[in-house]
Amino acid sequence: MILPSFILRQTVDQQFKNSGIDSLKDCLDKAHFKNYPYEVDYQYNSRGYRDQEWPDDLINAVWCIGDSFTVGLGSARERTWTSLLQNKLNRRTINVSMDGASNNWIARKTKELLTEVTPNLIVLHWSYLHRRESTTYSYVEEYVDKEWASFYNCIKDRSWPACDRRQDFKLLSASIQQEIWEEHYTTDLDRWLSSDSSKIVNDESLRAFCSPDPNDGAIEDYKNTINCIESVESVKPANTTIIHSFIPYFHGTTADDQLMLDTMTHLELKGFTHTPLLEISDFARDGHHYDYETASNLVGMIANLLP
Repeated sequence: MILPSFILRQTVDQQFKNSGIDSLKDCLDKAHFKNYPYEVDYQYNSRGYRDQEWPDDLINAVWCIGDSFTVGLGSARERTWTSLLQNKLNRRTINVSMDGASNNWIARKTKELLTEVTPNLIVLHWSYLHRRESTTYSYVEEYVDKEWASFYNCIKDRSWPACDRRQDFKLLSASIQQEIWEEHYTTDLDRWLSSDSSKIVNDESLRAFCSPDPNDGAIEDYKNTINCIESVESVKPANTTIIHSFIPYFHGTTADDQLMLDTMTHLELKGFTHTPLLEISDFARDGHHYDYETASNLVGMIANLLP
């Protein structure tokens, strides 16, 4: 199987009406959500991406890699920038994106892609500057404990004791442990209770470990983003074009505006191909991600950079 790590296990062949903050409960503007005029659903392919099945021709397809803005959260799939780009260029696009993806994940996926396929064109839609990963033990444990506690509290009998940390599973009675394994087994349960760190920390779950230490400050976030961009460019084959683009809020806050400009300046000095900064013109159903008009503007910027 080509690119075996390009699988998001939780969404393989799944279909949902809501995803992430794109729900009436979690959206940013309930009135906007209720009045949004387009039907939105989330259908994922056999690799877990919100896309059709991959085409046979992986070289001439346009690979689009990013976070939830590339997933197209809150928008109908035909209104997302990847679909609009496919229509604009009359070339198949391949959408490799994950809600909550870090810039490290985007860089890692791109470099893995280039080890097996040398596509003619890759468009990267980088995430927030602060989307950087930490694999330190404390953050991994915090994440896994949270996931475990949510699962346990959903299945527990009233007579069962509290068990908010995965390490406390072994303190439960043998009968409770056996019932959980036999009656409530999931692949996630196996991962949460595993002593094998490779099962706990995987490519998909690393998205939970962004902004490892707020005391590091925005400068470290900026440096990480630059390192991600340069790591991709350092392995780029001569016959592959990479276009860098950035989500409208990639700098996080107005306090980071200078770092945003510094990022653009750095790309220009290095001669890396990139779009202008993207301004948001409209909102998707969730009230946060952008919709058709902004996506169209991005597609126009990308098209202008092609011969």
